[in-house]
Parts: sequence; structure tokens; C-alpha cells
Amino acid sequence: MAALKPSSADAPRSLSHILLVELDNRWCREAGTLAPCEDAVPMGAVLARNAAGEYVPYMTKLSDAVAAAEGVEAKPAVYADKAVAVSISTLLDPAEEAQPCVVVCRGVCVAAANLYFGADVTDAQKQTALGQLKTLGIIPKE
Repeated sequence: MAALKPSSADAPRSLSHILLVELDNRWCREAGTLAPCEDAVPMGAVLARNAAGEYVPYMTKLSDAVAAAEGVEAKPAVYADKAVAVSISTLLDPAEEAQPCVVVCRGVCVAAANLYFGADVTDAQKQTALGQLKTLGIIPKE
């Protein structure tokens, strides 16, 4: 089955571009909170969680790297690298405050080609995220 694609990058997406099969929307969907974001978050965005339990786009930087100093151990940057849901909210604009969102977190098949990842997410990271979603019952189909 070929995945549906919007006609252009600017075309609004509909839920049918993302969800191929949903067992029961009362069980598969959850209301959540999207953490403040600098970039817009489109429908179909793969999401992770931050330490506060808010949703963030997959591979969002959660903390900066700390360089080694005398008596202080170096620490790498921390990223939200565990995919846990897919946004089914319409386009969420950048915001300085948290905003409500709706996600699917189980019991669905999604069009893998129509999922959204940030520009910095590598192909290997995308494959990892798709595997993480699959273990949660969010099955990506090509």
C-alpha cells in the first residue's frame, strides 16, 4: 500500500495522511502537553518526552554539553531520543509556553513516509524511532 503524500510541503495534512488504521480512538489517543518549542510541530511529528513529562519533537536537545573543567566531569548533550507518540494535532505553532496537543500512543498503523522528523534527525535515528514506536503498538507501514 503506497503512503499518501500531501501535494506540497505547504499543503495541510489530514488525519488520513498519518493514520492508516486505528483500533479505537478512545483507547489509541491521549491528550497531552507539548513543551514550549521554537519551531512549529506539524501533524505526524514523532514525539518523545522531556523530564517534566511534556511532549517534545523526537531528538530535541534537552540539555547542552558541559565541557570538562578542573574537578568537573564532561557531560555530553542530552537529547529526547525515545519515541513515544505521534502528534495528530493540527499544526502547532512555535510557543514560549506549553500548549495542549493530541497524540496517538498505541493501537494504530501509521504511514511511515508521512511522519515528520526534524531536519537534524539522521536516517539511522529515524529507523530507531520507528522501531521504538513499533514496540508501543504504533506500527509504521511503508
